[in-house]
Amino acid sequence: MLSANPAACRLLERSEDDIISVGRNGVINTEDPRLPGML
Repeated sequence: MLSANPAACRLLERSEDDIISVGRNGVINTEDPRLPGML
């Protein structure tokens, strides 16, 4: 992840730097069976 917009930061309650450092797998539960329907 290269950046995160302010709405994503508010939604996830994380800073942009935190979101960037943990990456997609740090903010999305890839084991959630509902994930394909949300993408």
